[in-house]
Amino acid sequence: MNQTIIAIKGTLKCLVIHIDTQFDFSDIKAALKNHLSDSNGFFKGAKFKFHPSDNTLTPEQYKDLEHLCLEYDLTPIIETDDTTKEIVKNDNIAENKLPEEEHTSFLGISDSELNQQSHFISKNLRNGEKLTFKGNLILLGDINPGSEIVATGNIVVMGSVKGVVHAGAEGDLSSFIVASILDPMQIRIGNLIACKSESESIKNHSPEIAQVDQGQIVISPYLTSALSKAN
Repeated sequence: MNQTIIAIKGTLKCLVIHIDTQFDFSDIKAALKNHLSDSNGFFKGAKFKFHPSDNTLTPEQYKDLEHLCLEYDLTPIIETDDTTKEIVKNDNIAENKLPEEEHTSFLGISDSELNQQSHFISKNLRNGEKLTFKGNLILLGDINPGSEIVATGNIVVMGSVKGVVHAGAEGDLSSFIVASILDPMQIRIGNLIACKSESESIKNHSPEIAQVDQGQIVISPYLTSALSKAN
């Protein structure tokens, strides 16, 4: 049930924590805690922003959820007057219906990013297995040699990648791939393909991010600021 109450979407700006407020607050808090606990510290240091399905949460409840995120070393986005105005201008924001002139921005995150479906699954992929998803994917598990994951959006793997991963499968070159251990047979973003050479094989268990830079896929160490600087 956690997937329907809480959905954590990785964007180039921050983590967006979607909250289905039709559930009891105790269930919302428990679902968020389970998500963060299952991440095993993968989101440590990442910036985050809540995005509820409506405006029924009280300030005290927001603060309670924020404190929970802080316990897992996430960093809330500090809202300036401009961003606060952008968020609370009217109830259309909760419905993803911003005024036309602001329709492409929510704290610098596009509507397409906010509305894109995300999937959270717990599974180890074995040789010969292939999974395909419409939208973003967060995988709690390993992608073993001979297996493949394909998503039209971003891919975040809380485990090792030793098979094939393909983000932005419908041609979105702004998509990215993040993994605890990124040592793939092949990596694809949009129509671009890259392979890690033997000399680039992992020497330590450090998270890495793959993204497109100047027309080619670049793999670099994942830092807390990596996503916010990607643009």
